[in-house]
Amino acid sequence: MRSHLLLLVIVLSLLLSLPCQAAEYQKLSLQPGYSEVIEVFGVHKLAIGNPEVVQAKLIDSTHLLVNAVGVGRTNMLLLDSDSVLIKRVVVEVSPWQMREVQDYIKYLIGPTVNVIEVNGQVFVWGVVDGDPEKLTQAITQRFPGIAVRLKNPESKLNIIAFNGMIQQNLNNPTLTLKLIKNDLAIMSGRVVTMEEYHRIEQMLDQLPFRVVNLVELVQVKPNHDSDNTQDLIDLLGALWPSFEFVQKGNIVAIIGSLPPEEFQAYQQIIKDRVEKGNIVSLVKTIPNTEPILPEPKLQQIRVRLHLLELNRQDISELGFDWDNSIPFKLEGTDRGFFQIGSFVRDGDLISRLRLLSSKGKVRILAEPELTTVEGEKAQIHVGGEIPVSDGDGVQWKEYGIQFTIIPKLAGKQNIELEVQAVVSSLDWTNQIELGAAVLPAISSSSFSTVLCQPSGTSSALGGILERRTGRTQSGIPGLANLPLVGELFSWDKTEMTERELVAIISAFIIDDGSDVFEKEDDDYVHKHGGKLPNDLGL
Repeated sequence: MRSHLLLLVIVLSLLLSLPCQAAEYQKLSLQPGYSEVIEVFGVHKLAIGNPEVVQAKLIDSTHLLVNAVGVGRTNMLLLDSDSVLIKRVVVEVSPWQMREVQDYIKYLIGPTVNVIEVNGQVFVWGVVDGDPEKLTQAITQRFPGIAVRLKNPESKLNIIAFNGMIQQNLNNPTLTLKLIKNDLAIMSGRVVTMEEYHRIEQMLDQLPFRVVNLVELVQVKPNHDSDNTQDLIDLLGALWPSFEFVQKGNIVAIIGSLPPEEFQAYQQIIKDRVEKGNIVSLVKTIPNTEPILPEPKLQQIRVRLHLLELNRQDISELGFDWDNSIPFKLEGTDRGFFQIGSFVRDGDLISRLRLLSSKGKVRILAEPELTTVEGEKAQIHVGGEIPVSDGDGVQWKEYGIQFTIIPKLAGKQNIELEVQAVVSSLDWTNQIELGAAVLPAISSSSFSTVLCQPSGTSSALGGILERRTGRTQSGIPGLANLPLVGELFSWDKTEMTERELVAIISAFIIDDGSDVFEKEDDDYVHKHGGKLPNDLGL
């Protein structure tokens, strides 16, 4: 009995000593519109905490495609066939790359500031020599949403207070204390009495850091005659060496310029002499010039839109991977989904597009190009306008396809594109009558998305359905034109057609002195005998 009990204890001990396999953990950082492929093993099910932040799709049994959709933080749970957790992936989607923020802070301020990211939030804090408020404003304008806390060093705050105390006690605008390092400052200026010099030394001894005293003692010859003009010239010349003095007899003209804070002290010195009429002051005030923070240079971006009519099966011949695309629901319509294909190089796209056009597989409806600066809208309208009466007059309403594209830089060679599209068409089935005129209604649908692609590449948007409704009048020849009874022998016919369009968006960062689009078109013309096929029919 004891042997069986001992054996049971040994078995339980061995079982308890076996290590438990914990689920793997991985952290992933992306920007909106970016994708990442991660390796997985044995995954059969996938759960996403917030699908508005990321979307994911199993490419095969060992690879998972993760697409960043919106800014935020969420997690993905990867489960096996028995719903056991295999791996936990925490995804943080931020609108900027940390390297981009760090480079800008280093350029603007220097290496004295800390930049970290915690739970998707970027924090910037540290000690700066410049104006903390202006630097904070420059950073938050460049990167909205960043938490910034900047301050001046305590030694600089002491210097500001000391300079104020100097002016309050001595009223000498030439005296200034400047911080060279955090523990070293230089005192400079000019005084005319030994008493002032000793008072300055006593005040400098109270500062908590080292100070080099470079104050100059200007010896002015004593003269008890307060009306002596030469005394005034010597005093002003010692305080402001840039002054010029023109003397004629007992009249002295003083020429120069001073900042506002020194000009007030200057007026106090010459006040009595000006009232007596022997001083002519030609000294002017000059405004203080605050250092202007460097403004980030706005990059020019060129956007080209190819609006095509072709079969979805032929899209792969342009280089786009349609099978691994992500579907998005169209807003304001029940006509299904549009899709985003992978991006291809624009140079390859031009050649393939022209080749398909020459074979009759694709019809190019429009190829507009626009150049804008990052962050500004580029609007493209392909369609027409229809007059609509509003009671007081006539307004023109657009219909067709309206694209609004806002390009932004995402790093040095990547472009983030905010795309909004509205597809509208004339709807004669819901027409209205205004007097003798019959006007169609306008039906519309819209979608919006964010793309991120390298400069010089193109992305395809498919599944864009354009619906057209037309109205024709038919009748029995001869009888339909009879007055009064002609309407009995005529009828209206409404026809509806629908076609699927594909929009290909290309984007380029424009370097100074270069034009990438023209170069690529010139290369194509050179290869194809000096011609560009055109299916616009305009």
